[in-house]
Amino acid sequence: MKLLVVSLSLFLSISQWATAQNTTEKEYLLKGSALYEAGELDSLISYFEEALTIYPNSEKVRYELAIALFENDQMEQAKEEFETLYPQSKEKSEILLYLGLIEYYRDDPDEAIKLYDSATYFDNDNAMLQVAIGDAYLVKESYDKANIAYQKALSIDKQTADAYYGIGLTHFYEDRLDSAQYYFSKAIMEAPLMPEYYFQRGLVKDALGKVNDAMEDYSFSIDLDTTFAEAYIARANLFEEAGYNEDALNDYISAYFIDSTDIDVINNIGSLMIEMEAYEDAIGTYDLLIQQTPNDDFAHYNRGVAFLYAGYPERALKDFQMALQLNPSDFDYTLAKGNAHLNLDQFSEARRSFETALSLKPNSPDALFDLGVALYYLEDFEPALQKINKVVEMDPEFDGVFLQRALIKVALEQNEEAMRDFDLAIVNNPKDGEAFFNRGVFLFEQGEVEGALTDFSQSILLQPDMPNAYINRGLAKYELDNEQGACLDWKKAFQLGSEAAQELLRNYCR
Repeated sequence: MKLLVVSLSLFLSISQWATAQNTTEKEYLLKGSALYEAGELDSLISYFEEALTIYPNSEKVRYELAIALFENDQMEQAKEEFETLYPQSKEKSEILLYLGLIEYYRDDPDEAIKLYDSATYFDNDNAMLQVAIGDAYLVKESYDKANIAYQKALSIDKQTADAYYGIGLTHFYEDRLDSAQYYFSKAIMEAPLMPEYYFQRGLVKDALGKVNDAMEDYSFSIDLDTTFAEAYIARANLFEEAGYNEDALNDYISAYFIDSTDIDVINNIGSLMIEMEAYEDAIGTYDLLIQQTPNDDFAHYNRGVAFLYAGYPERALKDFQMALQLNPSDFDYTLAKGNAHLNLDQFSEARRSFETALSLKPNSPDALFDLGVALYYLEDFEPALQKINKVVEMDPEFDGVFLQRALIKVALEQNEEAMRDFDLAIVNNPKDGEAFFNRGVFLFEQGEVEGALTDFSQSILLQPDMPNAYINRGLAKYELDNEQGACLDWKKAFQLGSEAAQELLRNYCR
């Protein structure tokens, strides 16, 4: 649960207090006020500690020191100073409030509530004290009691923005989204420059499906506080869901620069880079993450995925093996390891990995399909066909399933059925250049050269960087006595890196 941070500014007016002091103490207090306004808390603490050596009985100097320690997150020292002050101080309610806040931030809401209750004995009409009580009950998930405290704060002062905000949080956690949005809006009306209010209202709007409004609130919160990492992350999630990957990546990177230890953010950056096919950048991102958390199995897995897509199957395999060493029973890691073996032409090892994956998820179409592919390369065609047929039964729209079944049927010399599956593969995915290419190969081998030529041309249209498509189209053109066209295709294949094309050019082209 997200903790509510109370917006308290109880640093009392030093300049007013100083008028009652002698000149030297007054100068200490006034300079301390200047240091506070400049945000120099470390210097302020040292300065008041020095002042206490001269004025050890000054309640006001000690009070300011205690507040400075509190705001500098030095809770133990702040507690000691407040407890020293308490017996003789006339500001018992405020000291008890601070002592309660210290316990609150030390994750002890029960002790905080006891101290707040003691403070109400001295001051029962303090709205911010009631907000603090509400916050402590909120952490305890005692939403009814939290709501009562916030409502009491509003009965004392109807302009208490944190009370509206607290009620909004109780309603949000209780899934009362419409009323939560109302109370966050009320908080914003009273304090329009609080980034947390816009952020929380954005979360509500996001949950209500008001994506554009949520985006606007996240952006407002970032405008008000450019170091608000959670707002960048929330906005990045919306950008990613909408397909604006570059904008999402920029926001995740902004969040990373605010908090470079946030493992989830680094993972999100890497995953998005993989989705954007920026594999080398993804590898660098996961390198950074693995340096921070070398036993993060998910980071090793994701870096392995990036290595695999970047064309480094050996390095991918090492990462998948490390991920499995850290988490031996993970299905995804096991499947990925099999695919790395497949890319390395280690078909028997791939088969074993896919069989292990199937033992973890017996009805997984992914594992069945991959096992079918491994069996195909092992020339174990009948079992391969059985696995692929099962995938078709489970999910006839599974990517590549008809193409793979067509290839198996070609190997089994079931040519008519193979042709039907090639056709189905193209009907299911008319933008699959591999399907056109493989049907073209099949047609060429059946002597249907013109049909093959058409398929190779369509394959090139869809995947213009596939050298084998140019080689095969060149062969089809050569068969059709178009030597010039064939040589042009082989020249293009050679430019794309094909050594076979170079041999064809040498033998058949002048």
